Amino acid sequence: AISAQGGALAPGTPCRAMVLRLDPGLAAATLAVRLALGTWVDERPPPAVGLDGAFVDCPCVDLAGNGSAWKEELREKGLLTADGRVRTRLGPVPRDYGSGECLPYDEAGRGGPYTSACAGAQPRSWCEDRWCYVDPANCAPKRTLQPSEFLPGLYFSYAACGSIDRFRYTEPTLGDALGPVHVYAQGSDIFSGPRPGVDVLDNAIIEFLGKAARHVNFSEGQVVYRSVSQASLSMFNSSYTACVHDIAIGHLDVCAGAFWDTLQRREMWVPFSSTILNEQVNFYVRRDGKELGFWEMVLKPTRAFSPSLWGLVIAVLVGSSVVIAMLEHRVANGDLDGFTKTGSLLESCNLTLLSFVNAGLSFAPLTGAGKVFSLGLGFFILIATASFTANTASILIAEQHGPEVSDLEDALALGEKVCAPGGIQRTIEAMHPAMEQLGVYGDNGYESYEAGLCNTALLPEFSMKNKHSQGEDCELVAVGTPVLNYATGVFVSEHLRPYIDSALTAKQVDGTWYHLEAALHPEPKCGRVAEESDSMELEVHHMTGNCILLLFSLGVAVLLRALQHVESSEAVRSVEAKAVAVAVRSTEHVSSKQALAAAHALAESALEYIRHHTVNTPVAVAEASGETRLDDGGAAPRQLEVKDEPPDT
Repeated sequence: AISAQGGALAPGTPCRAMVLRLDPGLAAATLAVRLALGTWVDERPPPAVGLDGAFVDCPCVDLAGNGSAWKEELREKGLLTADGRVRTRLGPVPRDYGSGECLPYDEAGRGGPYTSACAGAQPRSWCEDRWCYVDPANCAPKRTLQPSEFLPGLYFSYAACGSIDRFRYTEPTLGDALGPVHVYAQGSDIFSGPRPGVDVLDNAIIEFLGKAARHVNFSEGQVVYRSVSQASLSMFNSSYTACVHDIAIGHLDVCAGAFWDTLQRREMWVPFSSTILNEQVNFYVRRDGKELGFWEMVLKPTRAFSPSLWGLVIAVLVGSSVVIAMLEHRVANGDLDGFTKTGSLLESCNLTLLSFVNAGLSFAPLTGAGKVFSLGLGFFILIATASFTANTASILIAEQHGPEVSDLEDALALGEKVCAPGGIQRTIEAMHPAMEQLGVYGDNGYESYEAGLCNTALLPEFSMKNKHSQGEDCELVAVGTPVLNYATGVFVSEHLRPYIDSALTAKQVDGTWYHLEAALHPEPKCGRVAEESDSMELEVHHMTGNCILLLFSLGVAVLLRALQHVESSEAVRSVEAKAVAVAVRSTEHVSSKQALAAAHALAESALEYIRHHTVNTPVAVAEASGETRLDDGGAAPRQLEVKDEPPDT
């Protein structure tokens, strides 16, 4: 068929050859492309149409001919009327009804049994479709055909005539003709609406299935409810999968509810209805917490410290109050001057607590020991208040404390057990092999979680929305992206599938499912949850270093206090007095000017020492006219007054 010379192509030349013929250069390029993309295939035309209007692989049967065996059989059975018509359970029909060629035998005016359905203002969709009776032995298997309902022994086919069998799928009387239909509906009645105790999505789809069943004239008396067999339940860890198995072995016709289209169920060769919706399977993690009451919200700011740490802080403050009272009791011009011992202790407690809430010292110690200890106490208060402020801010601002894992992979890497519905076991283990060891499977995943077998779970989205709308399982929070997405519908037996699919599609188009689905998105009623884990609270060990510094300052303060007691003892005062007397007596050997200078320097030194170290300490000195001598103990010591006098006094 391909020629390099000019000239017309032979009739019937394939189109690919025409392209090659028109341009040899283009032909070579096209051939190279085709070889790169794949091998050429010879596409043959479909079966031709015979003179009867039917495809040659499924011709019409001539039942009306004079030599027809079927005609003689009808005559013997008395089914032929005097005018040559055929008696049927729907009334007499013309003898050539459906015989010999493809015609719209049911359209108005042809005298068929469905005249009333096709002659009205709104004729049925199949009234003008072409069909004829066929012989199953002479029809290709792919040509759909059905046994006649009113002429036993005959088969008719719309497909043989190039039409869709809309009669089979939409004729309302066929629902009744199917006989009893065995349904598992989880204890619900598909015609009576939702049943308490059934999952919200299951209820919605069961109700939707009931409305679709009425659309194809299924009656309540026709539906027989059955439970899933124990034999099937013992084979699977999901009652949903067990129900599909019961359809496969003939126990059931319909599994009503929210059934996912999984590989395991499809391998049972049970038809899945048209998809009603797609449902996500999310990964949920448990957040420890409880509903916050009034007092919990009031005391929430104190959650920055654990109870044990609060006990440590209070103990340190009380102990520090006792130490300050001991060091500063009755120090002249001090914060505790003029108080009794009890009063000094109470005032010290007040000042110490004020120091904590003010984040700084609220008293000014005068003794050396008090100053050193206050340094350590101030540092303790600084660290404690800074930690409290920072942790309180994180609790008050961070209303939601993030879970420890961010998605399913994180949980599996940490070795966390994951609860999941048994129906997704094969799929999820193929995606995440670690689920073989860490997966905890049950009927729907909830029972394993509620039994405390795991803190994370793979659960369906709509079911969790419903639980949250009722204030249940508020501690479960979805994290990460959806793990799986399943087409959701019902499984039905092979002979029911055309009717169910057609009815479900019709009820989706008229908005029935739209209104039912709207109720699947309620507002959540889970209140605010105390989501901060114990790890947010500061414990005692967080303040270990702070306490060590405080104890060190306490040790230094005790040492200074001991030295102060030593300095104020009788032996030290006696030595100081002798030193002063010796220094004064030495002025007899020097000039008056030198003596005055030395005495002045000694007095300045003594005054400075007394002012800072021995306030109100009695020093025994003897006064004599024109001469200072050491006290011999006969006279009582006098209180030395410290005054700022001019240098030349």
